[in-house]
Amino acid sequence: MALSKLDRTLMIDQGFRTLRTSIRASTVLFIFYWAFQAVEVLAGQATDVSIALSLALNALVTLKFAVALGVTMAAAGWAVVERYLRLRKVDYLQGRIRELERRTDPDRSTSGLTTSGRTNPKDKLK
Repeated sequence: MALSKLDRTLMIDQGFRTLRTSIRASTVLFIFYWAFQAVEVLAGQATDVSIALSLALNALVTLKFAVALGVTMAAAGWAVVERYLRLRKVDYLQGRIRELERRTDPDRSTSGLTTSGRTNPKDKLK
């Protein structure tokens, strides 16, 4: 049995919710992993407070960079998927919009955009 458009949309939405939860959980696990690694390095050793503080701050800087890089990559991936879904939705709705515009003003000329809302390839600079 074929899925309706609503069912497919709900499945996509659930997939993104699962992805978002996975990213959050992975981030928390990553933070705990690095905290454990920092403590494990110091375990059983006589250290100065300044050395421990230096190592802790160094680990924090490394962690911040890793988290920032991870968030950047996740945001970039999310943007690519959102663009794909937006173009797909525009393509899906364009027939209805075109019909409504035709009813409103039958003499209206077209903008020359593609059905997905992109610039007409003939209009692009070479």
